[in-house]
Amino acid sequence: MQTLEAIKTRRSVRSYSDTQKLTPEQIAEVVEYWLYAPSAHNQQARKFFIVTKQKDLDFLGELMQWWKMIPKSSWVVLACFDDSKLKSPDFIQQDMWASIQNILLAIHDKWYWAVWVWTYPREKVLDEIKKYFDFPTNIIPFAILAIWVPNEELMPKNLKVDWKIEIL
Repeated sequence: MQTLEAIKTRRSVRSYSDTQKLTPEQIAEVVEYWLYAPSAHNQQARKFFIVTKQKDLDFLGELMQWWKMIPKSSWVVLACFDDSKLKSPDFIQQDMWASIQNILLAIHDKWYWAVWVWTYPREKVLDEIKKYFDFPTNIIPFAILAIWVPNEELMPKNLKVDWKIEIL
């Protein structure tokens, strides 16, 4: 898939196959792409965890009403950052967003589906995740990516936006 086609056709999908699951090899194929995202002042504070145990997926699915699809995903990427490594704290959100977008585009390139759900800066949710996974205080959960095998063909999306680019 070409880059521009991937950008135009990628979207969050909450529809999944009940019978097919991704393998650890398929997981590794796409997750490595977070490494290629830029990092402000090369702070490299990002840390990603792969969640595969059903009890852990169930826990995450119960945290927020919009996360009910998480327990049915093949696996989840729990995107975090290490605040003890921050050289430029004001830029960690941009670092995380760039890394997550890389993973989402890699997932789309392989014809898997994903949805990105937030955690940061919801303190109550962050604290519950940190406690459950026994993270040290310096590891801060930022977002969750639920990934699965599609159960139907990805249909083209037709964006209808009322804006234009203005040259200043």
